[in-house]
Amino acid sequence: MTRVEMTTPETRPTAPGPLGVLQQFMNSGHLGSALGVEPETAAEVRERAAAGEHSATLAKEFGIGRMLVSALGRGAPMFDELATAEAAAEWLRNHELLGASDSIDRDALVQLTEFRELLRALAVANAHGERGEEALRDLSVLVADVAVVAASDGKGALELQPTGAGAKQAIGRLLVSLYDAMHDGSWKRLKRCPGLGCPFTFYDSSRNRTSVWCSMSVCGNRAKVRNYQQRSRAGRVK
Repeated sequence: MTRVEMTTPETRPTAPGPLGVLQQFMNSGHLGSALGVEPETAAEVRERAAAGEHSATLAKEFGIGRMLVSALGRGAPMFDELATAEAAAEWLRNHELLGASDSIDRDALVQLTEFRELLRALAVANAHGERGEEALRDLSVLVADVAVVAASDGKGALELQPTGAGAKQAIGRLLVSLYDAMHDGSWKRLKRCPGLGCPFTFYDSSRNRTSVWCSMSVCGNRAKVRNYQQRSRAGRVK
C-alpha cells in the first residue's frame, strides 16, 4: 500500500512517523466551500496558486473566495475524505491503517468521524496550551470498545498493539500513535491553526513549540491585517 503524504503551508514539515498519519487523519478534508467548484477548476486554481500566482487574481478570475484559493494552493483536500464508508475505507487503506480486504460500515464511519473531531479538539487545546480534559474524557468513552494489548516488541520491551479488525483496528492503531506521542511529548506539537476558516492542523517544529499559525504569510498576516483594521476603526491608530 502507498502512504499518501500531505504538507502544510510554506516550510511546515509533516509530523514524523506515526504522528504524521495522525496529522493527516485530522486534515482529511474540510473545504465545504468548494462544493460549487468544478474539479477541473479546482485543479487549475491549485496548480496556479501553488506556482505563486496571487490569490486575489485567481479569486477574481474564477469567482471564488481568496481563502479557498489559498487553501487549494496549500494542498487542502476539497471534500471530506471520510464522507462515506467506502471513501473512508480507501483513505485508511492508503495510510496503511486498514487491511486490503477489510471494509467499514455506517456505524463504524460515525465512530471514526467522531474520533477525528475529538482529535481536532485536542489539537485546539494544544494551540492554546491547554490539557483538553473534556475532549480526553469524551475520547475515552468513544473508544471504550477498541481493544489494545501490550505485547513484546522483540527488543526486550513492551509495546501497545491494536486487536480486532476493520475500523476498530484502524482506530486502535491511531490510538497507539496518540498514546506514544503523548508520552514522548511530540503530541503537543500538533496544533490547530486559529486562522479564520483555516482547515489545517500543523506540526510545530520550532524549538520552544511557540508557533501559532500554519502559515505566517497567510493566516498570520490575515490576523495582523484584521487586528489593524479593528484598531483603526476604534480610532486607536492615527
